[in-house]
Amino acid sequence: MESQKVEVHAKIDASPREVYQALVSGDELTQWFTEYADVSLEDGRYDFWGKLTPGAPDKETGRNKVLAYKPDRELKFSWTFRGKDTHVFIQLNEQGPGTSLKLVHLDLPTRKQGQYAVADFWMLCLENLRQWVERKEQGVHCDFSNIQVGGIKLEVDIDASSHEVFKTLVDPDRLNRYMGTNSNVQAEAGGDYEIGWGDEGPVKILEIEADKKLCYSWQYPNTPDTVVTWTLEGSGGSTHLTLVHSGFAEDRPMEDYQIGWLKYLGQIKFLSELGESWQKVTATVNDF
Repeated sequence: MESQKVEVHAKIDASPREVYQALVSGDELTQWFTEYADVSLEDGRYDFWGKLTPGAPDKETGRNKVLAYKPDRELKFSWTFRGKDTHVFIQLNEQGPGTSLKLVHLDLPTRKQGQYAVADFWMLCLENLRQWVERKEQGVHCDFSNIQVGGIKLEVDIDASSHEVFKTLVDPDRLNRYMGTNSNVQAEAGGDYEIGWGDEGPVKILEIEADKKLCYSWQYPNTPDTVVTWTLEGSGGSTHLTLVHSGFAEDRPMEDYQIGWLKYLGQIKFLSELGESWQKVTATVNDF
């Protein structure tokens, strides 16, 4: 079977020692990565399991092996992922006062239609890692025991005003920082909502109310048109943001959209909270 490699990069404003500790401490892993963890480098054990892990494995199924490690520098472990033996390699390097992290997930099976992109999963996780190490802030997680069907509804609390969050949704410069390339938004009903994805993604604004609601059409080749609706509820300088993506067949599993949208919700949350200091976690996928 053809295999793939996913490579993800993140810049973290913390020392390699602090980042490494978050990678190898079971207690810290449960803050940004998994529901349960049991790690012993000396015994070669790197176990993680529960609803926040793909496939929602139990403790026995979630057993993995440490293959190599260098304190504050490297970690490599095995992971049975989608029924295949895969390997994860993480490398840390000092970069100014912070850390440059590179994660490579090797020997992945080719993604099947409807499955989420592994790059999206790791971008979500490493954003959570960064916010945990830098700010002790909880990120956005996927409940893999509850994959939605027939549509998406996701919610997140953001420590920023509804005006700031709305700006993250409609300002082309902000859209380009996390979701788009050469974005173009005509912020009125019937206006264009383009993020540079060609014939995929957002198309036209259907409804818009500043700082409260944004609704636009969504197209994808060979599938019915769908609708994305963002609702913002602001209070005391914070915002409760709700995403609904509707119009799918009632029996369609939403695994791919669920992970993809959660990645973007995390990015919207932290870009809105941190402004110009926020940097996107980047990823590439290579066949080999």
